[in-house]
Amino acid sequence: ARSSYLDALAKFRQAGLVVPDMAPLLRESDREKAYYFKRDHHWTPYGARRTARIVADRIRQMPVFQSLPTQEFETRRTGLIRKDGSLQDAARRICGQAWPSQYVDEFRTNPGGGIDGDEQSALFGDEGLPPITLVGTSNSKGAQDYNFVGALQEFLGVEVLNVAVAGGSYDGSMFEYLMSDSFQQSPPEVIVWEIPAYHTLDSAEFYRQVVPMVSHGCQGREPVLEHTSPVTAGTNEVLYNGGGKFLELPSNEYLVDLQFSDPSVKEVDAFIWYVFGRKDRVDLEYGNRVETTGRFMFELPSGQSWNDELFMSLDLELEPEQVSEGLTVTAKVCRRQDI
Repeated sequence: ARSSYLDALAKFRQAGLVVPDMAPLLRESDREKAYYFKRDHHWTPYGARRTARIVADRIRQMPVFQSLPTQEFETRRTGLIRKDGSLQDAARRICGQAWPSQYVDEFRTNPGGGIDGDEQSALFGDEGLPPITLVGTSNSKGAQDYNFVGALQEFLGVEVLNVAVAGGSYDGSMFEYLMSDSFQQSPPEVIVWEIPAYHTLDSAEFYRQVVPMVSHGCQGREPVLEHTSPVTAGTNEVLYNGGGKFLELPSNEYLVDLQFSDPSVKEVDAFIWYVFGRKDRVDLEYGNRVETTGRFMFELPSGQSWNDELFMSLDLELEPEQVSEGLTVTAKVCRRQDI
């Protein structure tokens, strides 16, 4: 397991990601202060702190760190966290077995010395955001605070914006943040992505969505196709490349941008049809805890077997619970930014 985990981190580095060296955590001999709770899948405040130190050390090695405004942060013990635990709850429900609650120290981090408020406003601007953003899961923000972002600020000496989403899986907070005004108007210098190790990150659909989100989909670009239409439960054709004006749209050069009139729409299946009868399907879904605006986007498939396929039409399939009265969708096709 240790070897597989470190191999996975090496593959992320080969893909161009900045990945801290987590090997020291696997070699620790001092088990007095546990990394994880005894009967829960979250890290303890001690585990979060040890991870934050390694992450901060890696960020400090990045050239961009030298340009970031710094200040002092102080961490203090503020009490105890009581934890019953997700695994403990499962065992209680299945087996009727009970265990006592686990208690660990609780910590909070606050600005200490360094630059004052006026100097900080001058550095960030009146409405500026911190230069580092943390996206992640309930390890970083949830009903209980394990102070990961606080420890990160202490070791970096840099303010960090925490946009993690509890119960949002590995992708929820990333989707929510990339489509927000905060990211599009004030992108950070560094994004820290906290991902629990049980997520495999092998979903092609995730990357087809997240890449166009970075460049804001079709925003600010002229769509080659655009249509607004009412949608109902079941299958709806929302785009058609025809009607006397057929456009040659190779699959690998374009993306689809959808905007529903109801922001509560969180799940839709997209079916893309091609000129010679080939079909592609993309399952688009946001978690219930992820705040969205009813917008979805994805790249059309690319690769040797897809590059010559020409886009013909787009169907959307919605479940009845996703459809409100008078629901409409504006569907656009535009060129990918990297083309």
